[in-house]
Amino acid sequence: MVVKVLKKSSYREDLAQRLHGLAAEIGELAGYASFDTGLHAAAQRYWVAAIRSAHTAGDRAVGASILRSMSLQCKDLGDLPGSVSIARTAYESAGRVTPRTASMLAARLACAHASVGDKTESHRLLGIAHTQFERGTHDDDSPWVDWFDEGALHDHAAVCHLDLGDPRGADSLLDQAQERFSRTRRRDYATYLIRRAQVQNDLGNADHAADLLHQVIPMVEQAPSKRNIGRLLAARDRLPKDARHSDLDQRLSALTA
Repeated sequence: MVVKVLKKSSYREDLAQRLHGLAAEIGELAGYASFDTGLHAAAQRYWVAAIRSAHTAGDRAVGASILRSMSLQCKDLGDLPGSVSIARTAYESAGRVTPRTASMLAARLACAHASVGDKTESHRLLGIAHTQFERGTHDDDSPWVDWFDEGALHDHAAVCHLDLGDPRGADSLLDQAQERFSRTRRRDYATYLIRRAQVQNDLGNADHAADLLHQVIPMVEQAPSKRNIGRLLAARDRLPKDARHSDLDQRLSALTA
């Protein structure tokens, strides 16, 4: 609808800038929705168009946020060097942004470095992310960055520790994330619990891990996500193959039928 207005209507220059900015924000959301349902080519098309709109609008912050999403997609698809490269571009090209946005971009780059085993750079960037988040009151943040709260920051840090082979450090950070995580965001909370299950299994607590996965299933039913279903199945594959988890296997089979 916004693109149609841009193509077929007349408007002042200031309204054009606002419309392009709106198209960029909606395009990022459409891309992320496509990404979450496994439509990767569609996600890339939306994001490329959204970046163009952000550039036309002169909104470098939104452009950086879109690149952050593209970096995450690269990681999911196994292109770890590409994930680092795009996350670095997002971080370095954002310009003047709010502390929360700077923290979000630093945290994504930290996760990208952790995925390739770069512990030093990952921890350095996590330090920057925490420092930036603690600055200011966040009153001047744009609505599109509100999702990156303190719980999300600790969850990003946990991902770094998990990818770097430190499940105990990840477990401690997930404890902190849980205290700050909104249960109303069911999809995100499901992702968090799956991650918690992975950590518990790595620490030798397979039964606790299975209990957490049982809790996730109704959340995924209520807030469907192909990525979370994939995470669920991957977490189950890490559990011991024995009869104790037959009920979990039946529920997962029904979920994926």
